[in-house]
Amino acid sequence: RSYSVTGVQTCALPIWVTDGQPPDREQPNISFNQVIANLEIAVGEGNPGAIALRHQGAEGSGIFDCTIDATGGFAGIHGGIGSGGSSAGVTVIGGRFGLDFSGGYAGGTQPTPCLTGFTLRGQTEAAIRSTSRQAVVASGLRIEADACAGPLILVGAKPSANSGALCLVDSEIVFGGAALDRPERVVVSSPAVTYLDNVYVRNATRVVVDPEAGNQIGRASCRERV
Repeated sequence: RSYSVTGVQTCALPIWVTDGQPPDREQPNISFNQVIANLEIAVGEGNPGAIALRHQGAEGSGIFDCTIDATGGFAGIHGGIGSGGSSAGVTVIGGRFGLDFSGGYAGGTQPTPCLTGFTLRGQTEAAIRSTSRQAVVASGLRIEADACAGPLILVGAKPSANSGALCLVDSEIVFGGAALDRPERVVVSSPAVTYLDNVYVRNATRVVVDPEAGNQIGRASCRERV
């Protein structure tokens, strides 16, 4: 099947809840206890608009122990699971974006999406793109950037003090392969608060950059053991 990257992206496996609304109008804030586990998903070459999995859930929802091959596609996962939900043990290979927490309902993610033990490898544009309300929290995250020089984590601006924060703990980010040929290799681009604790970074030229000169909301960056 062919997908168009210029139009609305098409998802191979969408997970959603609708409360008396048309089936294409999802309501993630009531998407409770929706769990995807132990799956392997591949979008296949020649599908540049494909998203492997769309899952923006809340309490009790999550993605666990899955491997997603988005090579040739748009994104591995679209939609952040938060509001009491979380995901763990997921590997995403390839795609323009590994995790796309932007666009869609309520900015593409529930508040405070939580990730544990994720591996993101071989993305061509960014490993994570987010316009999250409240913080994106990741523990045990590994990013292997061999096809992209970054920013590997791209946080969009939102006009409130509690939007767009990023918290990385016990994580590893490594540039290699073709990315080493680029003069600039950036880990995080964010106009908001960035907190890094026990994060190992290799072959980067810059760890955190603020793309918005003069921004006065959440410009602080705290780094411990980076």
